[in-house]
Order: sequence, then structure tokens, then C-alpha cells
Amino acid sequence: MSNDLVTAVIPTYNYGRFVTQAVESVLAQTYANLEIIVVDDGSDDDTREQLAPYSERIRYIYQENQSVAAARNTGIRAAASDLIAFLDADDVWHPHKLELQMGCLANHPEAGIVAVDRLAEGAMSWPLLNGSMKARPITVEELVLRPLFAPSGVLVRKQCFDAAGFFDPNLRNAEDYDMWIRIACRYPIVKLEVPMWWYRVHGANKSHVPARQEAAALRVLAKAFAKAGPLGKRFFLKQKAYSYAAYAAAQNYSSVGMELMSLARILQSFLRWPLPYQRGEATTPLARPKKLVVSFLRVLHLVERFAPQMNPHAPGPVQPLPQLQPVHEGSE
Repeated sequence: MSNDLVTAVIPTYNYGRFVTQAVESVLAQTYANLEIIVVDDGSDDDTREQLAPYSERIRYIYQENQSVAAARNTGIRAAASDLIAFLDADDVWHPHKLELQMGCLANHPEAGIVAVDRLAEGAMSWPLLNGSMKARPITVEELVLRPLFAPSGVLVRKQCFDAAGFFDPNLRNAEDYDMWIRIACRYPIVKLEVPMWWYRVHGANKSHVPARQEAAALRVLAKAFAKAGPLGKRFFLKQKAYSYAAYAAAQNYSSVGMELMSLARILQSFLRWPLPYQRGEATTPLARPKKLVVSFLRVLHLVERFAPQMNPHAPGPVQPLPQLQPVHEGSE
């Protein structure tokens, strides 16, 4: 394994309450030849003050608020090394992350990216490491269907950005999905399927806004399958990718209780690609048919529940007849 310098780029915006934990997780790496660049994308909280004690161990760059993509680009341009590792300010690395990735990169010198998994949500401890971990190649055909890794899990050769361009600052979501597809069209990608970083779930996560996520994914696919691009003539791959985007949107809408939108998207997914997904392309067998049935039943339940309120002319419950007293002749 080489001892090349690695630059850890940490973009942050109003994450003063989290960013020091991210920095500490980089400082705790067993791979020691590091520089740390924190790019503050216009924070107006206490981020600068929180980072002040680390001033001799990090490079702090402040810029006017633009986007996380622009902040990453600033970090790439400022990096002194040929290897870039990204870490979102609200995430944390395993202490051996970079050591494992650098070892993998030495075994796969052709790779442009070495990625690792994230710790499962709800997991309370890191996994035990062993020497049997193998890297598997990630093809552009796999990657265009759905993101298979995230920024906090990648180690990227800087030359990839020279060839594929930088993060698209016009994308406020899915900018990493777009970046990995562009790199995968030009360089091999490998992934160690071991969780080496922790994703913090909190109220400000971008993934909690399904409509915004869906719109960004569709913009990424439109770029990927543009006629002038390397995927422009891959018609069936395009149909399958749009089908999967609709399926992912169905899951996201359902997670926030928007069942009618979820049903519409799962139907759209089948219209785009009526054939079954292959093994590994969905989390469980028959995932889409199951999702279709669940979404339909949930919408049906909502309709039955709110139909009387939606139709003021609908007959209400039958009222029992009043008990009339018999009328006797001669009475008033």
C-alpha cells in the first residue's frame, strides 16, 4: 500500500453542531498522511467558532452560500493531493476507512473510485473487520439504475474530475449520483461491501423531501441519456433507469404518507419497464408487485375513509324511525 497524500474534503452549511465530530473521525484515521479541508458554504451559525480549536490541523475555507456541489468543487480545487475523500459534515468515518480504501486502490490501480458501504440505520456499533474483504466492480449499467454509494463513502482519483468535470452546482439534490455516472462512463469503479461510515439521520436530511429528490433524479437521468453522451443510444437501459427512478419515488412518497403519489409512481414504473427486475436490482424478490398491491390497498383505504366527507350528497347512516304513540279516538 502506498503512502500517498489523501485530501479529506468536508463541505458544511450550518452544521456547527455536527462538523467537529466529522473532523474528529478524520483525525482518528489509521491512515496518517492526510490533509483536511473544511469548506464552509456560507454558514451563519457557530461553525467557524466550533472549528477554531482545529485551526492548526485543518484548512478552513469560507465561501458565500452556493450549494454542496460548489463546496465540494472548492475543496477539490484546493486539494494538494491526487486523491480526494469526501465526508459530509453530519457523517462520521470508521477509523480504518481510508486504510482499507488505500489498500484496495493499490490492488486496483485502474480504478477511478473505491467506495465503501454505510453503517445500517439503527446499528449501534462498527462491524468486526477481517482479511477476506473483496472489492467488486460496479458497472455504469448498475450505477445508472440507482446510487450504490454516497459521497462519505468514496475515495476518488483527482484525475477523474479532470476527465468528467466537477459536481454540477445547478443540482441541489442527486449531484453525487450525476457525478458517479459521469465518472463510471470513463473509469472502472470498485466497491468494498463493508460499512465504513455512519449516516446521521436528522430533520434536515435532503432525502426527506420526496418531490425534490424525484425531480433531481429525473434531471440526472436526462443528462445521462442525452443524445450526445456515451449512454445516448442505450434505449432499454434508459427505460429501465426511468422505471427504477419511478419505483424509488414511490417508496419515498409512501414513507411520508403520500399514498396516491406513491401509487401513481409505481404504475409509471411498470409502464416504463413491465419486465421483472433482475436479482440484486431490488431489495427483495417481487418488490415492485408487492409495492403495487400495498399502495393500491392504502389508497383504497383512504378513499373509503374520506369518501363521505368528500361527497356532501352521499346518504348518511339510516336513522331509526321514532317510536310514535298510538292516537286514540276522541283524544286531542
